[in-house]
Amino acid sequence: MSFIIGFNQNTVKEAETNPPLTDNAVRKNKPQKSLVRVYFEDRDFSCSYYNDKFALKVGDIVFVEGKMENLRGRVVAVSYGFKIKLSDYKRVIALADTEVHGKMYMTRNFFLSFDRNILPYSKVSTWYAPPLKEDDEIISGEDDSTYPLSEDMKELKATHQAYNRGVDYYLDGNVKFIELDGENGRAIVEGGRGYIVEFQYKNGEVSKLKCDCYCVGICKHIVATLIQLKEILKSVEEKYTDIYKESGYFSGINKATLLSTVTMQREQGEITL
Repeated sequence: MSFIIGFNQNTVKEAETNPPLTDNAVRKNKPQKSLVRVYFEDRDFSCSYYNDKFALKVGDIVFVEGKMENLRGRVVAVSYGFKIKLSDYKRVIALADTEVHGKMYMTRNFFLSFDRNILPYSKVSTWYAPPLKEDDEIISGEDDSTYPLSEDMKELKATHQAYNRGVDYYLDGNVKFIELDGENGRAIVEGGRGYIVEFQYKNGEVSKLKCDCYCVGICKHIVATLIQLKEILKSVEEKYTDIYKESGYFSGINKATLLSTVTMQREQGEITL
């Protein structure tokens, strides 16, 4: 039996003209100067930041300047009545796009979408890292090695440690997102941060494997991604073959990740089962 979940995180109606700017006010979707308290779960630490770029509300996922740079934070308080010395405060520099609308299909521990507009990598990547800086230089190399997506993955030639850690990552649900568009795939694997794995998949084989971690060779993030890919492809073949053939695309998001990210602190919206 297959299951469908219809998810619609509705936005609230715009407030009436000139509403009082309180923490609980319904605000128009435009930037508001504010002082926000941000909690960083990975460090169990919170701090205040200045914001003038976004219409922030409690529950938003943000990234900031300073010592917590590249760490995902969640807004826990917003204040509009303040007076500060600007040089004493770091700023909020990015806001995650957590608006999700559309029909998804269930598999073991993932929600699947076969529509490129519902949950693409371009959206989910904002949950895990801020945009690149203008002076960031990204360099990548090409490895033409091809590996069958086999049961034991021995052909990967990963070290014993990398393979075992990759299996642990898969079992622990660290693969948060995976996308396959035609032959090109990407995944996000959570560790010390969200690591990006890229690959190509064709006729049961994977190639052009890349990960943006610091390891040399086949790392645990790649191993975890390929095990998750194999599981999802099996589920798609058994349950959703026709839908997948029509679109040539799927994206998958860990169930707990989607619900905690999109519904946390939200007081309006709907989920239909």
